Amino acid sequence: MAAPPVTAPPRERMLAVELLSDPDYRNYWLGSTAFAFGIWGFILSMGYSARLLTDSPLAVSLVSVAYFLPMFIGALPSGVLADAVDRRLTVIVSRAVCALGALGLAGLTATDALGYPALVALSALTGATVVSEVAARQAYVAQIVRPDQVVGATALGSVQGGIARVVGPLAAGALISQSGETAGYLLFAVANAACVVVFLRIRTSGKPPRAAGRPVSELVEGIRYLRRSPDALAITAVGLLTGVVGWVFLALMPLMVTDELGGGPLMLGVLSTMVGLGSVPPSVLLAVRSGGPRREGRLFYLATLAWGLAVVVWGLTGSPVVAAVALAVCGAGNGLQQVLLRTLLLRLVDPAFHGRVMGTLMLTWGGSVVGTLAGGAIAESLGVGPVIALSGAAIVVITCGVLVVRPSTWRL
Repeated sequence: MAAPPVTAPPRERMLAVELLSDPDYRNYWLGSTAFAFGIWGFILSMGYSARLLTDSPLAVSLVSVAYFLPMFIGALPSGVLADAVDRRLTVIVSRAVCALGALGLAGLTATDALGYPALVALSALTGATVVSEVAARQAYVAQIVRPDQVVGATALGSVQGGIARVVGPLAAGALISQSGETAGYLLFAVANAACVVVFLRIRTSGKPPRAAGRPVSELVEGIRYLRRSPDALAITAVGLLTGVVGWVFLALMPLMVTDELGGGPLMLGVLSTMVGLGSVPPSVLLAVRSGGPRREGRLFYLATLAWGLAVVVWGLTGSPVVAAVALAVCGAGNGLQQVLLRTLLLRLVDPAFHGRVMGTLMLTWGGSVVGTLAGGAIAESLGVGPVIALSGAAIVVITCGVLVVRPSTWRL
């Protein structure tokens, strides 16, 4: 009797290897990883500098507000830009400008000239460079890979984001502990430069798939398209509304660590790392099994609920161990929500509108300006921990509310 034929491993299990074997996608992934590594290190450095310059929760929050405000203002225009100009070139120019801003911060800290106004201004510049290119970079991936590889490519993007959230804050925290704030900003400058170098090696054209019309008309058309797509609109609403309150647990982390847990920059780095550590396993699972049965809708909602509940625990605990576990669950839930948010919308939305929809998602981060500012103001009287817990409860309420209004999205 003949031996049964040897069968190849399931295609979905090989998807990550297939994607990373392509030079253009590999360079895209490496460049995005370098930037993500740098930005998480920068966020920790920014928060720690703010904590050294002021002990006011509102003032610490305002630095994060300055970083996210450009995303709030420029999210929709950035989507129009992503559908109108070369996406690869947009990334390269934005990262180069950001590298110069990081060098400016490093120079100011090295000479003890960094004041609170300068920190706010350079945080805003960094946020402006982020909003100018993220929509373009997220839409660009659909030009590099085949349509059947988009889910895997998006999941791998979340893997690199998770790795960066582990390594970036830990590296920045260790460098700041040993060498001061200057080292954290130099790390960010190097990460941006690495992103520029790697993106210069990508051969796939970054030109949008169609000619763009007038910017205002393009923006209006994108908003109308989303309004005509109720499932996509519901998924976007969860992302946007939870984003309004979703940054509070990180923006107030420096105060939580120093005032409630009695830690310093190293503990801050370790706890920030736990957020990234938690986001890696679910993203890896999505990357290697992305060809399997689609249950993105229910996973999206469950991940968002887990994130919200873990934020509540983080805000109420006084134990570093419990805090570390809660933050790992926060990272898993938030990271999974973000990759599924992009995956669902890239699947639900016409490719001609990918850039504008990815721009809309920037409001997920930009909207945090409102929540972070309010959270910092309320924490002045209520306390940091209770405000963080309330923000987590708000995530849960928003998620359940949208699911009740649009239950069909559970089955996507």
